Amino acid sequence: MIGMFLLGVFAGWCNENTSGGGILIVILMLLYCKIFCKKIRNWMVSGLVGSIIGFLFMTLSPGNSVRSEYALSTENNRHVFAILIENVDGLTNILQGSFAPLIIIFIVSITIVINQKNWKRIYISFMYFTASIATVYAMALSPFIPGRAMFGATIFLIIACGHALSGISLKENSHKIFFTCFIAVIAFQFSTSFINGLYDIMKTKIRYNERQRYINSQIAEGNINIIVTRISLPQTKHNPMWGLRDFNTDPTH
Repeated sequence: MIGMFLLGVFAGWCNENTSGGGILIVILMLLYCKIFCKKIRNWMVSGLVGSIIGFLFMTLSPGNSVRSEYALSTENNRHVFAILIENVDGLTNILQGSFAPLIIIFIVSITIVINQKNWKRIYISFMYFTASIATVYAMALSPFIPGRAMFGATIFLIIACGHALSGISLKENSHKIFFTCFIAVIAFQFSTSFINGLYDIMKTKIRYNERQRYINSQIAEGNINIIVTRISLPQTKHNPMWGLRDFNTDPTH
């Protein structure tokens, strides 16, 4: 109980939306135990309590309050409700875009599992799916929505898809066809994105090294007014420069 409580505190003290999704999963898992007549252990409850305490430590911290007040003060005195609606719209666009392939996989696979009437697997798959969607929309309450905040939601959705897929029986030909098509599509998507990402990263690295060598050579020659060109914007999200500026035009930074 003590060990799970401490782990719960660390899990709850992770980040706002992912920790909230984790707490939701634990609550739904306890409900699962009730529905399917599984015994609820003391360490399960202590882990949940620890997660809630860690979550409160994080959300009620002075730094988090200052950040929220600063963000709201820079919104041109707009009503909080208007900001919330705008954030919900933006998060919905993320679901329709980046999350669409995983959501399609989940819908197809869970439909097959439902036809097989495997209720325990259906519950757990929907549990992670619900936590994923909740984790996304929880960011509507945040003053900032960085891309990294979608990490936890993505992991939850991948687990939901994996759990549903693993419950599909391959005895029927229709299921075998589905799996074959699924693997083929994923393999194609992976290979093309891998090649594009690899080329993009290599191109950026080569140009960065060339520029760095030029800067070092100019320093060695005593030139302190070095003029260099910008590195072209990355073409894929796999590039660590994605969404970042190459240079800051402010000379004081």
